[in-house]
Amino acid sequence: MFCNEYRPLFFPPRHFMKYEQDIINLLMQIGDAGLPLMSIVKHVHNAHNSLFEPISEGNVYQSVRTYIIKNSRNEHSLFIKGEDKKYRINKNAAQAKQLALLFTDEEPEDNTPDSQAAELQLPFEW
Repeated sequence: MFCNEYRPLFFPPRHFMKYEQDIINLLMQIGDAGLPLMSIVKHVHNAHNSLFEPISEGNVYQSVRTYIIKNSRNEHSLFIKGEDKKYRINKNAAQAKQLALLFTDEEPEDNTPDSQAAELQLPFEW
């Protein structure tokens, strides 16, 4: 009567990995202030919902809630839940330290008109 067939219990939506990245980016930007779960859900839903690919807020809520709770279970997890019921990045976690290095290594592009004009200068005089 036992079946050797593997059946996963949870099928994550195809946007799940993008949700994960959006959650981390959002909480890195917010910093120590943190955000309640519903604010994170609304941000992720607004970032991924479109006219041509509508996404139910209930599905987003379930995915975000699962990811955040799974990653905030102990003191070494990526997220911590404060006494004010707001989630924030756990700065003591090894993953958070790695993320901090990734965010500080990025150099912003200089898109000022002066830098663009310098790149477009002709090699000869008119």
